[in-house]
Amino acid sequence: MKAALPYCCLLGILIAAKSGAATPEPAVSATAPAPKPDFVIQSTVRKLVMAVEPAPFPGMMPVEREITITQHLVEDPGLTYPVPPPHVEPSPEAIARMKAMAALRPKHVFVILSATVYDHQRTLLRWFPDGARNHEMVAWSALDFTVLAGMGSFTYGGVDYDLMLGLGLIMNENTEQRQRLAQHRGTIYQPPVCPELPPVGTPVFVVTKGDPADAAALAPITALHEFYKTDSARIIADYEARLQANRDREAYIRAHPPAPKDVTIHFWQRDHPVGMPAETIKKEGGN
Repeated sequence: MKAALPYCCLLGILIAAKSGAATPEPAVSATAPAPKPDFVIQSTVRKLVMAVEPAPFPGMMPVEREITITQHLVEDPGLTYPVPPPHVEPSPEAIARMKAMAALRPKHVFVILSATVYDHQRTLLRWFPDGARNHEMVAWSALDFTVLAGMGSFTYGGVDYDLMLGLGLIMNENTEQRQRLAQHRGTIYQPPVCPELPPVGTPVFVVTKGDPADAAALAPITALHEFYKTDSARIIADYEARLQANRDREAYIRAHPPAPKDVTIHFWQRDHPVGMPAETIKKEGGN
């Protein structure tokens, strides 16, 4: 639909009607949603389209279904753009209080750590202590770092660490499978060379690249291993709980495959956004 007015602001509210079983979604906010306006419908257009919901898990088939898309042209309900609060310069006393509170907060360190887990027995760690690509540190750990997946932060020694572990990915590589695959292809698989380490689960690591005496560069890795030493039972329990939650969610979705849903769109036209000065609006078509 082409707008007859020089400026057209289209605002839409998408409302999916119930169609099949709903997939449970975690609560993301305790704030109640804004109430839907009482729309005054001027005209309606409906059309049928085929929609496909991709398979969420391996072994599942995509769900294809004909859905109805309903478009209502409604009278402008007069919704306004949120007005930002006025800027208020903090007083010298407030600045002093903020500085005092900041001084009491623990030191904060952000850690980006690449972890490759081999056979759930050993983990190859890579990190750049100061962010410089020419300052790479490499170490082997006797911990199975898969249990740390999902742990975004920890505190040790009065320091708060934010942990980005392998950009959210931890690769579990089974060396025996790779060896069998290489033999099948007629190639040779060279597994990584791991130094002598104590039994799996022991919070010990060995530096193989970089200065092993650089305490500052090793501080986050040392803190992580010490934290595991003191809280391993809770860390493993949390990991098992996350696995069980994932299994429960997958079981539910396999029993209730998500299907495409009907869609309703309400839209309206106006000369310029309510709450925005007209002189700031660029007219349609430009100069």
